[in-house]
Amino acid sequence: MTIETELRDEMNDRAAAITLPDDPWLGFHHREVRHRRHRRARIGVAAAALAGIVGVQSGLLPVPGWAPTVAVASADDALINSPVRGSLAADTAWQEGLRAVPEDKQDPTELWRVVDRDTVRVLYAGDVGDRRVALAYVSYRFGLLTDPQIVWFDGPRGATPQQMSERGNLDAARQGASLIDTSADGPGIAVVVGPQGSTATIGTGTPVTGVPGSGLAEAVLAPQAAEPTITGTLTSDGRTVTVPGTTGWTTTE
Repeated sequence: MTIETELRDEMNDRAAAITLPDDPWLGFHHREVRHRRHRRARIGVAAAALAGIVGVQSGLLPVPGWAPTVAVASADDALINSPVRGSLAADTAWQEGLRAVPEDKQDPTELWRVVDRDTVRVLYAGDVGDRRVALAYVSYRFGLLTDPQIVWFDGPRGATPQQMSERGNLDAARQGASLIDTSADGPGIAVVVGPQGSTATIGTGTPVTGVPGSGLAEAVLAPQAAEPTITGTLTSDGRTVTVPGTTGWTTTE
């Protein structure tokens, strides 16, 4: 046996005794496959959540009852939590019927739905002159947004809730609201509603002030040959503010 043969055999024996690790590429490949799978799952969850939010906000998907909302305006608690005023203040059956009257609003590409009719609050209901008038707090919802409003309704004197029609609405953050309707051909009406504890006044030629602290003033107005400027005000703690509202003037000419 030559030295060369002995060295070759020795090297072969030593090489056979060495334990080589598994191919590192296979381990890396398997780990990367798992990582990609997890990344796809996380991206899928995020995309689904985003699609859900977009779908809800656009009105394509229903809003879950547990979903939180963002109010685009606040409400004036003093007004909303005041007792019902007007000649129908004790007629709870009529007020319950009015809760079914507010309609969803299309504005113009967004459908704002009444949130929950159980949350509709009647703030005022009564007959004034030949008209029946009501004011209610109504909250509307579009996707994840809510918009509380105070809404005027009117109809003929003695009208059922179903005979009442919406006349106008204001942000519920207002301290009060007024409805002033005048006509060249007959009497008109004016109603100012504010928080209990305030004093309401209708600013006509001869101002009409309600019972101090009641937050209510009502008046039947004489025919007006031209569209008049009549305002409603509320006074509380020595401070007087003008009340925004809904106005109208009609003539047959």
